[in-house]
Amino acid sequence: MPIIDRVGDYANVARDRRRALGMSQAELAELIGRSRQWVSSFDSGAVTNPGLPDVIRVAHELYLKLDLAADRDAEADRPDD
Repeated sequence: MPIIDRVGDYANVARDRRRALGMSQAELAELIGRSRQWVSSFDSGAVTNPGLPDVIRVAHELYLKLDLAADRDAEADRPDD
C-alpha cells in the first residue's frame, strides 16, 4: 500500500474511491456533515488543511483504512536535546 504524505494525494485517493463506490459529492457531503461545495473543493485539492476530524470522517464513509507509522528517517535526523 502506498504511503500518502500530502493532502492532495489523500484527496485524489478519496475522490477515486468515492467514484468507485458510485457515491456523489452530495451524498458524501451529507454523510460527513459538510457541504457539497466543500467536497468539490476537497476533491480538487483546494482544501489544503482539512483537519483530522474531516480526514477520519471521509475515510470512514469511503471504507478507507488509515494507518499511522513512525517516520524513522525523520526520527534519525532529529538533533539530540
